[in-house]
Amino acid sequence: MEILLLDPEVAWGKFKILAWFAALSIVLVYVVLRVEAYMKCKSLTVKSVVLKCSFLPILFLTVGYIEHLDRFYSFAIQPNGNVILNYVFPEGKKVALQPEKA
Repeated sequence: MEILLLDPEVAWGKFKILAWFAALSIVLVYVVLRVEAYMKCKSLTVKSVVLKCSFLPILFLTVGYIEHLDRFYSFAIQPNGNVILNYVFPEGKKVALQPEKA
C-alpha cells in the first residue's frame, strides 16, 4: 500500500522558483558590481566577478536541494513490515527501512 504525502511536482516547482532566484541574483550582483566599479573608477577582474556572482546562486540551489528535492514524497508499507521511501530526486531513488527486531 503506497501513501502519497506530497506530489513531487510541488517540490520541483518550489525548486524551480529558487533556481530562477539564483539566475536573477547573478544578474543583480553583476549590475551592482559594475555600478560600484564605475563609481570608484576601478576595473573589474574576471576572478572577482566570478567569485562574487557565484555565492548567491550556490546558496539558493543548495537550500533548494536540501529543503525540497532531498525529501521523500511517498512511502509504501510492505506486508513483511518493511517501509519503502520514494524520494523526489534523483528520480527513482528508494530507501528501504526494516523494522527493528527484538
